[in-house]
Amino acid sequence: MLASHYAPAATVVLVPDRPAADVAVAALQRDGHRVAVIDHDGDLVAYAREVYAELRAADAAGADRVVAVMPPPHGLGHAVRDRLTKAAAARPGF
Repeated sequence: MLASHYAPAATVVLVPDRPAADVAVAALQRDGHRVAVIDHDGDLVAYAREVYAELRAADAAGADRVVAVMPPPHGLGHAVRDRLTKAAAARPGF
């Protein structure tokens, strides 16, 4: 298993829920960051299908931070959590 999968150029910030995402986004924007948010409000199928496209879209939009709401740890949520955790992992040379 790979230590990391595709990761955007932006730093990925993992948060447990939407209220935490809103707080993180406000703080990051206040500090001058361009922020993208990934949240599928419990739709695990959509999250699994779209997570990499959304990470790439954040790159294309010039975001320097991506705030990702972690899905619940069941079913497909485990796989999405794994993908997001790897995307957020520190990468050598960065």
